[in-house]
Amino acid sequence: PKSLEMWKAAGITTERPLRILDIACGCAIKSFALAQTSPNVHVTCLDSPDVLEVASHLAGRMAVSAQAAFFPADLFSANLGAEGFDAVLVGQITHYLTAEQNRDLFRRIHSALTEHGTLVIDCPMSKETPTESSAFLTLFLWANGGGTAHSFEMYKSWLEEIGFQTVTQLSERWLSAQK
Repeated sequence: PKSLEMWKAAGITTERPLRILDIACGCAIKSFALAQTSPNVHVTCLDSPDVLEVASHLAGRMAVSAQAAFFPADLFSANLGAEGFDAVLVGQITHYLTAEQNRDLFRRIHSALTEHGTLVIDCPMSKETPTESSAFLTLFLWANGGGTAHSFEMYKSWLEEIGFQTVTQLSERWLSAQK
């Protein structure tokens, strides 16, 4: 239910064919939950081969295998193509990336989106006064590789710099950006 709430908050609908790219997808449950609601939804999962094996098994269990494609690639260098996706989902991977790595990823996402396509970011965003959970997340990320929780304002500045038109904070952990 939370996954569907995220898609709805971002304005993603399934009345017409919808091509989603799920970057660093993990098990891809959020995208597969939307695919379960309509045969119009097609999900391309991008992650490492081992992770995609898990996602493929979950797609089978959720009965959406025919709507899923698996793209083994390194998110730092993957060619995401041009205007091939109506929506792109990026999860908590952004915390592990530097500012420049995030900007590079967001540039490639911008190119991969169709006109008026939507980027959805699903990860806790830091606040000026962090909540206990975001402070713990930042400490965990820093201790395990130098990552940090980014603020909505930081994401917004990166995305607007790249050319996204409307960047909206949907909740404490969700934002959408329109091409």
